Amino acid sequence: MTDNNVDMKKVNDLYDEIDKILDKHIKDYELNFMEIDTALMLVKKKMSYEETGSWLQFMIAGQREEAEGKVDEDVTEPKGDMYG
Repeated sequence: MTDNNVDMKKVNDLYDEIDKILDKHIKDYELNFMEIDTALMLVKKKMSYEETGSWLQFMIAGQREEAEGKVDEDVTEPKGDMYG
């Protein structure tokens, strides 16, 4: 998918998988809410780190194109997003 819309089927499928894993670990390892919250916080931090890295690569690529003179005069058209 190249547009910026959220595919709720994908979101729900991912949520269902995460929920199954959480349930399994709660039962198998007797996790408490603080342990679960800490694990989810680490996942969120990893996502933030990956997002920052993607933005950095996106911006560096734009600067390279500009330095090489490949940037069109009409910069109103977006060239894509950081995920595609």
